[in-house]
Amino acid sequence: MDAPVNLSAKPIVSVNDYDNIDGKYVGGDAKALSICNSTWNDGISAKVWRYVTTEKGGAKWSRMSEELPLNRVLDLSILLILCFMNMDKGENKCWKPEQVLADFPIHQNGEQLSVVINKWWIDVKGKPAPNENDIRKFYENLRNELDKGNLKERFRVIKKLLNEDDSYFKEENK
Repeated sequence: MDAPVNLSAKPIVSVNDYDNIDGKYVGGDAKALSICNSTWNDGISAKVWRYVTTEKGGAKWSRMSEELPLNRVLDLSILLILCFMNMDKGENKCWKPEQVLADFPIHQNGEQLSVVINKWWIDVKGKPAPNENDIRKFYENLRNELDKGNLKERFRVIKKLLNEDDSYFKEENK
């Protein structure tokens, strides 16, 4: 399905029929990916176009379609890659709360951030927030995502694209 052109977000560049290659979500509601002028501010954003069935049996573009500024898309990709690169740095093949996995490689205004495993607490309603069991489950799910091959293929494509012609990404082109 093509990304819609009749809504406020106008896709400029898109991958239509994305639901045919959406990893383990093939056939799902994410019908297209696009890069467009941002709906909410001056800038460019990435958008996942979701098409859903309505309560009345019809279908429409979902208001739950996600839109992210491009820097956040790339920063999430960097965070994901750092998680995979640090899979085996935990005790007993799992991470611990407050463990620092890596320094986040993006700096702005001289601030250095770290990639950490969150410390959990009891929330205001007295319910336990995620704990080490949740961290272990996340870790195992992350390992499964990597081992199934869908992500490995995408990482290989990113690496190949960046290595094909890196002239744009060299320091002097800032």
